[in-house]
Amino acid sequence: MRCKASIPLSVFSLFLSLVSTVSSDGTIDNANHIFNAIHSSMRQWGSSLNHNGMSFFLATVPEGTQLYHGTWNPDFIKGMQWLAFEPEHALIFAGPRRGPPPGEDKIPPHSESDGSDGHDLPHDVSGWRHHDPIQEFEQDGGLPSRHREHNDVPPTDGQGPRKHSGHGPPPLPPGHIYKPYPPPPRKGGPDRGSKRPWNPPHRRPPPPDLPGDSFELRSPSSRSHKRESQQPLHDAPPSFSSPPPSNLPAPEQYGYLHTYSTQHALNLLYIDGLSAGKTSNGTLDSQDQLLLNLTGEQPGGGMGNEVQRARGLCELAAGLWEGRVDGVIRMEGGFEVILCEFEKHLERVDVVRVDRDGWGDGKKRRGVMGGWQYIKAVTSRYNGVGGDRVKLNYDHFVSVFAHNIPGLWDNDVQSDTRMPRLTNVAPSTLHTLRDEVTSLVLSTNWAFPPSKNWQATADTIIARYSAPLHHITSSAKLRSDPAALGAYIHSLLRPFVDAEARNASLETARCTAQLVAPLTPRTVSEPLLAHRALHAVTTRICDTLLTALSISTAPAPHVSYMSVYAARAVDEVKDLVDWLGWTSWKECGTCGDEEVCFVPIWPMGAREDHARPRCRGEESVAGQAGYWGRQGPPPRKGSGPGGDER
Repeated sequence: MRCKASIPLSVFSLFLSLVSTVSSDGTIDNANHIFNAIHSSMRQWGSSLNHNGMSFFLATVPEGTQLYHGTWNPDFIKGMQWLAFEPEHALIFAGPRRGPPPGEDKIPPHSESDGSDGHDLPHDVSGWRHHDPIQEFEQDGGLPSRHREHNDVPPTDGQGPRKHSGHGPPPLPPGHIYKPYPPPPRKGGPDRGSKRPWNPPHRRPPPPDLPGDSFELRSPSSRSHKRESQQPLHDAPPSFSSPPPSNLPAPEQYGYLHTYSTQHALNLLYIDGLSAGKTSNGTLDSQDQLLLNLTGEQPGGGMGNEVQRARGLCELAAGLWEGRVDGVIRMEGGFEVILCEFEKHLERVDVVRVDRDGWGDGKKRRGVMGGWQYIKAVTSRYNGVGGDRVKLNYDHFVSVFAHNIPGLWDNDVQSDTRMPRLTNVAPSTLHTLRDEVTSLVLSTNWAFPPSKNWQATADTIIARYSAPLHHITSSAKLRSDPAALGAYIHSLLRPFVDAEARNASLETARCTAQLVAPLTPRTVSEPLLAHRALHAVTTRICDTLLTALSISTAPAPHVSYMSVYAARAVDEVKDLVDWLGWTSWKECGTCGDEEVCFVPIWPMGAREDHARPRCRGEESVAGQAGYWGRQGPPPRKGSGPGGDER
């Protein structure tokens, strides 16, 4: 615990007068966490560090956006399935079919497929499941990615996602507390309300061998659809350690990378954080505990149950949300879309037959999960998915952080920073939050674009203050020399300080208004949550810096007090930095051409990578494990301490 030096009462009184402007300006609970949720939304970097997402945004994927799906099946995908924004992400699942996954022979067959059957799910070489359901063969092992393309249109017997058209419950009255319609199957068992088992065995022959690297596209009506595709990674994908059996028929040596284009803009719900990571650390809480109401299940039931989870989300979309959203966006090692009705929204652009990287020469080898090129593709999206491929609505969103919720931070997540969880949150609170998400979906008019990109405003705030705040708290000279500290802070705040008429309130208001407009009086309209959060954060930054300036420039009664004043001023800024928790302060800087700034992204990474990310090359990344507990890939023999950390 840091011991703060004492300062004269006159200086402390000035500090209080500065801080008082915060409460009068409308501070909200957890403004720092809401700010960070906005700043990290749809960004791999911040969403990996703050992996337990607690916010929901409406997202639009524009018409004509290309998305990718990996599978062993060349046929057009139908029904519910997974899509990746990056082809390297989808390639993880573009592997040959290698027979029924573990336990598939124990599941009774059914006559029809709903597009979410297990046959569509890939499985990996070493038997690690990616998502509970039977899955396709996964390649190289990869980050948790659920590109499962369930290839069938949901049947009309109420067992699959569909638009609300008299089927399912009617719209709920305002304030109604509900459980989602209907809840997904529990504990890996079939949905008791279904007439068919949820995970039938694959009983179809492999696709025929096709000449060439690509082939003529086939419409969904031209052939019977098969349901094999990208599936979510389960525990941890394996590294590729041995080539496939040489006696496999030719068609089994290849997988297929499908490219799809959106026929129109997709309306989606973005679930922030590492929401596609199958961990027991809280990455799935916002889905399992909040949206799907699985409060009676083991937290994170998510080492599996991916098909049930996806079905539950699509059933929410079709039922309670009245077809207002077409699916959800989540993140693991890359961003993915769970699209509830493939054939309704997509046009297939191309299908390419691909071999398994590293198998062509028949040599045994190990490497990073998904391949090094995949890791580079993931890290290239640290600052966003790029290309305006996803547009978020920041005018209206739902965040758990907007409420002062008891128990939110009471958990045993092992990390260098505190992480929120919903496991200790009261069911009534979860119901309220669930209703807020439903209200968000049902009340939004997608035809009207959002008024302001509040993430861009957050970027501007961080660009202005991140480096100066870091310098103030890390410089030994500034901590001991009040004159140097005062000069540095004064240069930063000079535009806002009237040298002849000091006024704490006016100085704070000027400083804040440079980047965030003043809040509209509540008598006119309730300010947007994003506006309130960014205003509160910027106000606190300005208040703290002005306080530090006043402390460092106050006349010292004796020369011995000078270093005490400087240290106290720096401590005020240090408290601010701890409260802000900006992910920019963990960035590595420029790495080498064949290095990445590496942070834990399920299932890879060690605790040291979260606390102190650094530039790593391929071999160094391959040995990092332990942050995610036993769900991560096993460390390689002889790997360093990071790989053995638990």
